[in-house]
Amino acid sequence: MNRHRKNEIQVGVVTFVGIALIFTLLFFVRGFNFMNKEKNILFEFENSAGITAGSPLVIQGVQCGSVSNIWNENNKVKISANIDANVDLREDAFAKISILEITGGKKIEIIPGISSKKFDYNNVIPGKSAADLSSMITTISEVTGNLTSIILKLDETISSINTLVKDENLTSNVNDIVSNSSKLTADLSYLVSENKREINSIVDKTDNLLSQLNSLTEENKTDINNIVSEIKLASSKLNNTIENADKTFLVANNLLENANSILDNINSNRNNTISKLIYDQNFSQKLDSIVFNLDSLVKQVQQYGLNANIRLGGRP
Repeated sequence: MNRHRKNEIQVGVVTFVGIALIFTLLFFVRGFNFMNKEKNILFEFENSAGITAGSPLVIQGVQCGSVSNIWNENNKVKISANIDANVDLREDAFAKISILEITGGKKIEIIPGISSKKFDYNNVIPGKSAADLSSMITTISEVTGNLTSIILKLDETISSINTLVKDENLTSNVNDIVSNSSKLTADLSYLVSENKREINSIVDKTDNLLSQLNSLTEENKTDINNIVSEIKLASSKLNNTIENADKTFLVANNLLENANSILDNINSNRNNTISKLIYDQNFSQKLDSIVFNLDSLVKQVQQYGLNANIRLGGRP
């Protein structure tokens, strides 16, 4: 009886130890660490890109936590995770989703950042999704379709070129153009070689002329500057003359306007003296008579002198 009881106890102990070893192994495989405390951290991505609860968090290839929850919020994907408390994250830290292994699975890779300020776990770490295998295959398929279209167009272009090459008229014209170009090149070479001495002479004379022109400019630089200054002064005086002429024209215009105003006044008022002189014939005749009498009087005075008989204080 005691022996049977002892066997049962041994079996129980072995079973308990085996279960403990299995749980310990699972904890280590899943990334649990009894020695380190964990903190909750929040990520924000455009999409989850295949991340699920339990997906690992990795910093520089070392697992430091795992995803605990995923949900949608304001057209974004929020991912909550547990991370080791001793991880040193900075204010500019960010994350990206990448492939865990070639056969499948995803991980969140954290770039700790280089800022001098530590990361506040009340904030959210921004993230981006790296291209996965499925998106790469889709992109390759799209590129393949475009490549097929390009190849078809290239084939059409080559066919058109072949058609042009087979055209005897076109080939003959091209040969003629090449032949004429070769002939023209030969003629130009012959012309240059035959007139090389003259061309060199022209170049030398041109160079000499430019040198003389530079020397002449340097020698007469002061005179040229004086001429330019005098031209500027004359231009300034001409501008002043033009301004004075404008003022004169303005004064003349004002005088004409005043004269027109006076003429309008004369035409509108026939009772004034000037209007009577111009338009009243009787007044004009009387004025002519007065002038005539005065003229006669002046002539008599000049001829006979002035005899003045003046009495004061009595009647004649």
